[in-house]
Amino acid sequence: MHLHVNPQQRYAKMRAHTATHLLHTALTTYFPNTKQAGSMVDSDLLRFDFYAENLLTTQQIKEIEITINTYIYQALPVELIETSLEEANKLGAKSFFEEKYGENVRVIRILDGKHIISAELC
Repeated sequence: MHLHVNPQQRYAKMRAHTATHLLHTALTTYFPNTKQAGSMVDSDLLRFDFYAENLLTTQQIKEIEITINTYIYQALPVELIETSLEEANKLGAKSFFEEKYGENVRVIRILDGKHIISAELC
């Protein structure tokens, strides 16, 4: 049996997955303590489930869209770090599904110069 990976589909899903990280970061503007409750990522869409104290207004949704699109247009670098769970916590990486992580983890960081936009276990 041979495995064939469709590179166009794979990269499209990677972009959508990175967008969930950007969305989570943007949501913290309105919900500083929000926590991801799940997500679904496909090549042409994403769903991001999260906890919140109230509904977003139409204006807030527009502001979140602008923020995320600004990050995308900047083509910010995405960094993958493979490290221990302890070191990831020291780096300040967010984790949302604690029961799923082993001793070694992947941290995805999105950077704007030296400023970290997002750092999450992934």
